[in-house]
Amino acid sequence: MLPSLRANVVAMNTARHLKNSCLHLSASVQRLSSGLRLNAAADDVAGLGIRELMRADIATFKQGVRNANDAISMIQVAEGALQVIDEKLIRMKELAEQAATGKLKIHFGAANRSAEDYYYINIGDATLEGLGLRSDTAVASGGNGGGGGTHIGTVPILSERVNNNTFYGGRNFWSGIISFAIIPAGTKNLRVKLNDAFDNDTIELFTRNGVQLAGTPIGWHADINTFPEWKRNGVVDNSTMESMVLTEENAFLPGAIYDATLINGTGGVPAWTDTFPYNTFSYNGMQIGYSGEGNAYQIPVHDRHHIEYLCIDEVTEDLVMLAVGTGVFTLGASWDEMPLLVNGNPGTEGATEGATGVTTISISTQQLAQEALPRLDDAIIKKDKIRAHLGASHIANLSIQAENLQASESRISDVDAATEMTEFVRSQLLTLSATAMLAQTNSLPWMLLSLLNAPG
Repeated sequence: MLPSLRANVVAMNTARHLKNSCLHLSASVQRLSSGLRLNAAADDVAGLGIRELMRADIATFKQGVRNANDAISMIQVAEGALQVIDEKLIRMKELAEQAATGKLKIHFGAANRSAEDYYYINIGDATLEGLGLRSDTAVASGGNGGGGGTHIGTVPILSERVNNNTFYGGRNFWSGIISFAIIPAGTKNLRVKLNDAFDNDTIELFTRNGVQLAGTPIGWHADINTFPEWKRNGVVDNSTMESMVLTEENAFLPGAIYDATLINGTGGVPAWTDTFPYNTFSYNGMQIGYSGEGNAYQIPVHDRHHIEYLCIDEVTEDLVMLAVGTGVFTLGASWDEMPLLVNGNPGTEGATEGATGVTTISISTQQLAQEALPRLDDAIIKKDKIRAHLGASHIANLSIQAENLQASESRISDVDAATEMTEFVRSQLLTLSATAMLAQTNSLPWMLLSLLNAPG
């Protein structure tokens, strides 16, 4: 190309190459200094999008590892509980094996519960159901066969809430206005004990058509300083009682009307007593005993006023028992016989907090003990699977997944130092070369001037 006075094309071309070399050199310096191949979207648009998704997944897995670490203590608690259950199951099988020889016949308590039942009480309903050691029977005292239901709607019978023979123990429940349980007709020698630990929860007993048999009527309180249990839960008159409490959802009959004229046999609330059979009265052939409302404000104050008692000799119609308050209470019960509901339904899974605690396993005879052995073996296997599941470390799995994703993200995002260093050296040489050549091309116009200045 001939030199020109108007345009130094060679210099312009050299400057363009120098600019490109400088850009490549700058990019190499940025990549080597940051360690990343992708520092901006311009570096690799598709790769940047994939990298950001991977980073989100990596952050998620790392949080999962932290969550798992936080849960280790809870898992250790569950493991400890299963260890105790393990010991009890082994003892149960030991007793069953001994009874299978026909030489052992052990019974516990007034209800003639077998040794196996004694250990069931100490394991708990949910665990028994999970291990396949609990099944509902027609009569909660031991299973006389027959059909029937355990619920009216979602409200269970009392034996679904608490185990029999727990009058001196019981389970904890949240209070409020709880349609706690149905007491089915045919129940015999029922005793109920509620301990509210001074949270002022009360037993309220109704017929299904709305007649309040025991408890406290709307607006009643021990003295002017107390706040009525019903009112604290929004029930202030007959209208709110019927709309909020006496509903089909709470196992009452359609159109139930509130009637407290016969409450506690007198229309009032008797003085509290813990002497069995308490304050007694009759209704529809039932002999009912109620301790009176027990709470921390009762006058005169007694150190046991946080406990209430209820007893019925024989239930002649289905009754609804509620627990009303604003705290947590413990309730236990005992009975001689509790049938299922003739017109009830089996209920749905998760509908109640408890289970019957009634089992079909017994070692009262040699044959029953022999039949119990394989069921206990199955229960032990199920328990072992649960313990194995708890013992398996999910933390390692999460960590490995995070590590693998990090490696994949690194291959997309991180710089290849060796390759980039080669590019850096290349760009550096080209930059130096282009700089030198640009200096040379800038001297071409002076060559033309020398020609113009030559003597003629």
